[in-house]
Amino acid sequence: MYAPKIKVVEVMREIFTNVQYNKTCHYKYIKKLKKVYDNAKFEHFCDAFINCLKVPLCVGDRHPHVENVLEFAAKFSVSLYTFNDAEDEPDEDICPFLTKIFEFLIEKNDVKDPAVRFRICHFLNMILNSMGESAFIDDNICDKISNAMMDRLMDRSPKVRTQAVYALHRLQDPLDDQCPVITVFIFHMTKDPSAQVRRAVLNIIAKNQRTLQAVIKRTRDINDSVRKAAYIFISKITVRSLTIKDRESLLEDGLNDHSEVVRKVVREKLLPSWLHHLQGDYMKLLRALDAETASDTAKLALFALFKQTNKNELFQQLPLDPEKKLIPIDKLTAENVLYWRCYVEHLHKESSVELLEDCLPELTKFCDYIRDYETKMSAEEYSQIEMSLRKFILGELFELAKTYDLSDEVGRLNLMQLIQDTLMSDNCSEKIIESIVVHYETIVPNVANRLNALAHVISEIRIPTKQQTIVVEQLSDDEQHERQMKCQRLKIKLIEKQNEIYDVVQKQDFAEAQRLKAEMNEIENEIKNCVIKPTVVQEEEAIEEKNDPQTMIKCLSIMCAMAQVRSVTTLTATLRSLFDNMAYPSLQHPDESVKLLALKAVGICLLLDKELAKEHLMFYFLQFVRDDRDTWIVSLKVMFDLFLRYGLDYFDVIPKDNDNTNDESRKNKTTRLYNNTDDDITDVSLVSVNSDQNNIVKILIGLLENGDQDIRTLATLGFCKLLLHGKLSSTQLVSRLIILLFNPATESDHELRQYLVTFVNTFGSVVHNSHETLGNAFLPTLRTLINAPDDSPLQEIKPVNVARFILDLTSAEHHKPGREDYTVHNNLAFAVLAEALTPDSDIDRDTLFKSLKAMKICCDGPQMKHDMMEAVTKIMADLDENDNSSRAALQQFMAKIEGVHEEAQPQPQPTREISGESDEDEDTTNDSS
Repeated sequence: MYAPKIKVVEVMREIFTNVQYNKTCHYKYIKKLKKVYDNAKFEHFCDAFINCLKVPLCVGDRHPHVENVLEFAAKFSVSLYTFNDAEDEPDEDICPFLTKIFEFLIEKNDVKDPAVRFRICHFLNMILNSMGESAFIDDNICDKISNAMMDRLMDRSPKVRTQAVYALHRLQDPLDDQCPVITVFIFHMTKDPSAQVRRAVLNIIAKNQRTLQAVIKRTRDINDSVRKAAYIFISKITVRSLTIKDRESLLEDGLNDHSEVVRKVVREKLLPSWLHHLQGDYMKLLRALDAETASDTAKLALFALFKQTNKNELFQQLPLDPEKKLIPIDKLTAENVLYWRCYVEHLHKESSVELLEDCLPELTKFCDYIRDYETKMSAEEYSQIEMSLRKFILGELFELAKTYDLSDEVGRLNLMQLIQDTLMSDNCSEKIIESIVVHYETIVPNVANRLNALAHVISEIRIPTKQQTIVVEQLSDDEQHERQMKCQRLKIKLIEKQNEIYDVVQKQDFAEAQRLKAEMNEIENEIKNCVIKPTVVQEEEAIEEKNDPQTMIKCLSIMCAMAQVRSVTTLTATLRSLFDNMAYPSLQHPDESVKLLALKAVGICLLLDKELAKEHLMFYFLQFVRDDRDTWIVSLKVMFDLFLRYGLDYFDVIPKDNDNTNDESRKNKTTRLYNNTDDDITDVSLVSVNSDQNNIVKILIGLLENGDQDIRTLATLGFCKLLLHGKLSSTQLVSRLIILLFNPATESDHELRQYLVTFVNTFGSVVHNSHETLGNAFLPTLRTLINAPDDSPLQEIKPVNVARFILDLTSAEHHKPGREDYTVHNNLAFAVLAEALTPDSDIDRDTLFKSLKAMKICCDGPQMKHDMMEAVTKIMADLDENDNSSRAALQQFMAKIEGVHEEAQPQPQPTREISGESDEDEDTTNDSS
């Protein structure tokens, strides 16, 4: 006989009340509730259970009591679902009670209250997690849960979407390439505007090659916690599952990440995990990273791991000869030489003197070691790839030489001679030249002596020392006999002098002995002249000056390196001679590589001489006539460096900005920005030989639209530097940079985005009058977006997000002297109100009113309040009666004017509004910066 319904309800309520306080009693009450289940009608039990369950499901706040009740309910629901341990399959179909709970949750998943939707997804997740690793579920129920939770993944609330992600995670099938759950997870991991949702997906998504590639892209997400979650996911993947390119980019981005949280995960989780998969062998790890091509990344990885490992353990992996303290030359590899170098540098940082003595010989022996290696390089023939490897090893050996103390004078002179000999050999790459020439500054601190020595090296490379031929004089037989006789007579005379010296020494007549010794020396010289056959030295003609590409590249590389060290601050006579006789003439060299290097060398000289810079600036500008991408890049670098060093006013190239032009004249005009259909380099006809010098900067600004990513990024970086250093002030330029940051066409250009994000976050705090410049750019920027062509990617940008972005950058109060009522937002408020009152305004009123809501108004003067209130009143009188949202926005703005400050909603950080997503969620970004 079944228990009465009222009895079931009473017991149920008592149990649900008791289980909320402590989890330790759950097991006891599950047994008790099972007895009630066995003795009650199924319908009565289900109704009572669901009614009790509704109470915690209606509580949105995370409270321990609510969590305890839901956990108990989940455990009980699953406890009725038994498994056969032997076969790992359920004994029977899913139990009716659990089916009833699932149906109830699925039916109620779309209720109006977001707190209930959140709890339903949360409780579903609890049930599925409580079912154990070997659980099975009916296909029909599985499909219903999937459909319901996928609907919740489109929920307006990010918290609900997050719980829907967790509720779905057990329904994934990593072996199915078309798994719908994984497909929707990848979509939300990439596109969801909430960082909380993206992070949740990363925490629970299954591991396969498809999801791995999506997770790798999330390591460049704009949110720190999302990037951290992505690296944690990847740390659970074996290093061999990743391509070499992926390994390098993951470590480079992770170890250089601006967030310490992300860097810590890479150092303490990802790298140790990879090393563990490779049996703790550092050489295998370096091989996996391709040490030769990614040496900088490999160094960062080694230094991160060294800090976590005992130094003696690290020493054990170094294949040194214990007696010579050197790696045998025939056993040198890219991996062990890089490990050796990094280990030595690590010991230097840790001041481990004793261990240093065990892994390096004295400097003179090490110089001999490098000479032996160079001799081996010259003695054998290698393929291009093998020679590249040998040069990499040689470069690392010179990096090791930099760790030596130069107080050893003999060693220092040996190293100096080794560097000079190496520069004149054929074993140098451009990277080695730069490295050893820079280190030469430490060896020879005197600027004049160092530059003269390196100039002599360049001279020796281009014009080797004159060759000499020794011609031996031929003698007849009689002449040879005469010489032999003379030699014998001199030898007899020498013996006599020796006897005389012996006698005078016995008499202690040392003065006489000294005189006799001098005579003996003269006799010995005569004997030598008789024995050595006389020779005649004849000099051949001087060798012609070398001008081949290989020689010129080496000489120009040395010149660039020697002129760029810190101690060289002016164009010395030596450098001027190199400029006149080698660098400048090389601009006409037929080889393109030599021309590029000559452009760089001449540019470095211009940075050292003001007058020379003014004389040759136009030469670099006219390089844009050539349709050569590499020439453009070098010329851009030189020009921006010159502008930063001397200022635009020195070159008379400051553009006449249109900042003060009437806004009316700018209406219906657009600025074409880069889009993903711009595949070609901008037409070079934009520069002509007769270009006005005042147009230089305007033409360079045009490169912000260039189809070549490197040129566009370089131009952007150059103008950002000019603006930050106060060398240029332009409202139009700032507006274009902000739009470039939001432009969806630049979404994949991570380097460009990084520069722009850094610029906008720095510009407002370090540049004088930057807030006024940003304020002046406000309306022109919105007009550019509104008037963008229909096929432009700018149409995807929501102007309101850009408006809030600029307002957030200018939110600080900056008063002008003598104008306490003036702030950027006060000024902008009048401009926006005037725009709203303009009948033919391009900017829609909704954007303008939302902008007013986001402004921080600070007006204490009665006249300013009166003027603003009057403008708002006029606007409200012109509004449609049903336009409630606009009226509400204006009323909030009026409250600010009156000083009735409502509790401000937290504004997103400037770097978090780039995507243009809806502002309804807590995080408005959807992709990486």
